[in-house]
Amino acid sequence: MFALLLLTSVLFSGLSALSPGSICHDNENNRAMCVRRDQCPEVLMVLEDGEAPQPCKTNGTEPLVCCYQISARNGDAITFVDVRPVGETAKTKCRQYSKYNERVVVSPLLMANAEDLINDECEFDKVELVVGGTLAEPKEFPHMAQIGYGEAHEVSWACGGSLISENFVLTAGHCLWRRNRGNASFVRLGVTNQSDTSQVQIQRVQRTFKFPRYVLVSHYNDVGLIRLEKNVEINSYVRPACIHHTPKILEHSKVIATGWGATAWAGDGSSQLLKVTLETFSHQRCNATYKRTFSGRLKSGILDDLMICAGSENDIKDTCQGDSGGPLQIYHEGDRDIRCMYDVVGITSFGIGCGLSTNIPGVYTRVSNYVQWIEDIVWPANETTLEPR
Repeated sequence: MFALLLLTSVLFSGLSALSPGSICHDNENNRAMCVRRDQCPEVLMVLEDGEAPQPCKTNGTEPLVCCYQISARNGDAITFVDVRPVGETAKTKCRQYSKYNERVVVSPLLMANAEDLINDECEFDKVELVVGGTLAEPKEFPHMAQIGYGEAHEVSWACGGSLISENFVLTAGHCLWRRNRGNASFVRLGVTNQSDTSQVQIQRVQRTFKFPRYVLVSHYNDVGLIRLEKNVEINSYVRPACIHHTPKILEHSKVIATGWGATAWAGDGSSQLLKVTLETFSHQRCNATYKRTFSGRLKSGILDDLMICAGSENDIKDTCQGDSGGPLQIYHEGDRDIRCMYDVVGITSFGIGCGLSTNIPGVYTRVSNYVQWIEDIVWPANETTLEPR
């Protein structure tokens, strides 16, 4: 016996008829499923209120509705089956957050019914861009977050992260708890120069989520999520980034790392957000560097599905202490509807010292491997079933 939960519906037109179970798309182009209207209790409730539901498509005389999620009932237990393909929600949200760059400008045309203009307010130039880094500009990386530990009167900002929604920050699993500091308790956003607090937003941590297969003594699956106590105020200084949802495909050989970490091994952290351009290293080459040194924590060596290695062939460029959890990113390209956005492709995880030599890459958690887990928590189809992991 199946109960069907309607989350969204849209009118579809076309010549060929669809039967129940056929794939349809909602008004945000998310994949869903066509079902009979009488199978959706929510649709029946809409009818009772005197409203007419929008059909998915007509199969003869049988009305169909485009249902976003299907739930299978077995007695009192309900198991949810999401028909969206992995990455679909992330892509939709990326496009949505990109709209925050748009500003309406009154049309200069002195004529009736002249339409207002939509301008993209891109706060940075796309350039090929932390040891060996250069200063980041205000608004250049509005998704950058600092993770703090301790009480409000004495917070230690010791990890980085990436804002990926109105109330979630993506970071490393080992940043959810730090030795001698305890659990992550605060997140700070809107910071470039730490001495300038004019645009700062500080949020308490409501809940943390570590990837189920991450354990502190291992470097595998080093990814975590932080839910903020309240939604952030999105503006040009604080805005979510996109998450890279295409499995293992990196069309760029260069990536950008950002952070406030030390600028030398065992050195002090930077008061200014730094950016550095790094080159991706092959799995084989990275494995040769790390497998022997980290044999206790990397029993299977560097796993290409889970990790990205990035460093510099010729210059001393690297991430360092304090950069953990921060993003490895690329400028978003390939979608004309999405501008002035970065894709977070990696999460700063670990390395051998930092900036000690060329040809020693740092290791970053590969975000595309965890998209489904991220989507299920950050944008759950059924919020009431969400539990910390």
